[in-house]
Amino acid sequence: MTLISSLPPLSRRLVSTCLVLGCGVMVLASCTTTVPAEKVDAAAARGQQPSLPAHALVMVYASPTTEAAASRTGSSILPYAQQWEHFLRRYQISAGITSDVAAIEQMAAPVLILPGASHLTAREMAAITAFRAGGGSVLSTGETGVRDEKGQALGDGFMASALGVRVAGTTENEANDTFLIPYGTSPVTHSLPAGQRVWLERVKDAYPLRLTGGQPAARIMDWSRSAAAGKPSVVIAFDERVVGKHSSRAVVFGFSERLWTSADPQAIDALAHNALFWLLRIPTASVAAWPHPYQSATVITIDVPDPLVETDLALPQAVAGPQARASYFVLSDTAAESALLIKRLRQSDHEVGMMGDRFEGFKDQATPIVHKRLHGAITALRGAGVALDSGYGMHPVMESMDATTISALRDQRAGYAIGGPEFSDARLPYFASAQDVRSPNAMIVLPRTLTGPEDAIGEGDPNAGMAVFLRELDVSHASGSLSIIRLLAQSMLDDGQLRTINAALAAQRDHTWIATARNVADWWRIRSQIAASLDTTVTPPRLVVTLHRAMPSNTAPAIWVTLPQTGARLTLNGGQGQPLPKVAMVDDWRAAIPLDGLTPGTYYWQLWFSRPLP
Repeated sequence: MTLISSLPPLSRRLVSTCLVLGCGVMVLASCTTTVPAEKVDAAAARGQQPSLPAHALVMVYASPTTEAAASRTGSSILPYAQQWEHFLRRYQISAGITSDVAAIEQMAAPVLILPGASHLTAREMAAITAFRAGGGSVLSTGETGVRDEKGQALGDGFMASALGVRVAGTTENEANDTFLIPYGTSPVTHSLPAGQRVWLERVKDAYPLRLTGGQPAARIMDWSRSAAAGKPSVVIAFDERVVGKHSSRAVVFGFSERLWTSADPQAIDALAHNALFWLLRIPTASVAAWPHPYQSATVITIDVPDPLVETDLALPQAVAGPQARASYFVLSDTAAESALLIKRLRQSDHEVGMMGDRFEGFKDQATPIVHKRLHGAITALRGAGVALDSGYGMHPVMESMDATTISALRDQRAGYAIGGPEFSDARLPYFASAQDVRSPNAMIVLPRTLTGPEDAIGEGDPNAGMAVFLRELDVSHASGSLSIIRLLAQSMLDDGQLRTINAALAAQRDHTWIATARNVADWWRIRSQIAASLDTTVTPPRLVVTLHRAMPSNTAPAIWVTLPQTGARLTLNGGQGQPLPKVAMVDDWRAAIPLDGLTPGTYYWQLWFSRPLP
């Protein structure tokens, strides 16, 4: 399974708190002084305000207006502030907690956190607005400023003006929408694998929000990640705005800290950590999930339980264009009747793998039986003139397999297997065994998490089904995921439906890598041979990249670096003899450093950021 990246302390030694564009990015102070929530409470009882660190990077504002409203219902938001205090201390982020609006009006800290600040006075709203106008950045959770000090509803106008988002509703009436699904490509959620399910508890009056506006970074969906029409699903959004001479960033978590305690703590830490690094304008570096310049991957698979027919050979091009290559999976029982057409498939560079020996699943079968069936299928295919290539793949009949099947496939030297959506909480490939990560022949599991178009249109109205498929494909692409489009030989899709899918893939041509399943498995093994770390305790920051094998030129890996300012330009400086890859922009917030053609070894580059062009 893909694991959440380890999260470093924000800084490790005391240096300047300024951000320098044009001569590198300076790390921010590592002093870990905080004002615990219990001191906030005690000071408030004495009519005083707690002192704040002189050089705090983050201020957590426990709104007394919201606290007063919460106390009337027997609750409190101070535990929310305390959760942030524990988090900030754990990652050595200099911070303070206050309940004094004057502290916002006078604050010099670059980041303000607003935990559950649903009730705000006009003065509090004005202070937050002015803070952003002066270049400060904000992280808010749950509803913010939707009621005044008297409890009167104000709507989401303040969230729109101050944070750049609107609230289209909550998940209260959708009991199954309990999974936060992050974008693996987002600068504020990149430490989580693309599409990973993060369960959120359903708590009355704390249901996650449905946001519109800003840049999406995560969605709230059901287990299957279905995308219903007319139902906004963004639950984390971010953006950056320029006001006069100042640039200000915002991240909105559309769920409150009340849901943190029952959620995966690693996932919550990753979300908070990524968001704060981005708000503090500290660059981060990570190995891109897909070859440069792609942000997602698409695989077309065609299951062939019956003998192939002539029209099956044209299906990949009808779906994805003349250059498309697909992965066909055949049964050994019927392969002999398809031998000539299979030969033509291979001549056209399509891939041929197997479904098994007969139309019967492998799940819950004893190990000796599974081994016998797999060995028999491979032997029968060879006898029919359809010998499988080394590193072949398998898409089991009805996706019926389990851990025993995967283990047996590893023993049979399979290169990969395609499993159903239950095989991974994320939407990325993973190694069948953690012991094989450094092996050049390691077996990869490719989770198929996308409902196929034939399945979608077969559940009712074909037009509605196709619309569902296209929405889910769009979400998968946007989140940086692997999208496996499963088709059946002798497809029931008509010409109009094929053209519709073709148009959807054509629209993503510059962003999604259309490849065979084997291409993806090979790529994932290449990607595992790359390690990258970014040291921000030095000025300028130093990127260290270690390659354990030579990098291909046709599917080049890349390191993605988040930028300290929208549109900033990244250049590299290396020591003597160090190659300098050409830097490319991914989008306004990230740059890519392609590693194509580099030989094994360790590379050191200084990162220099210049201000964006006017």
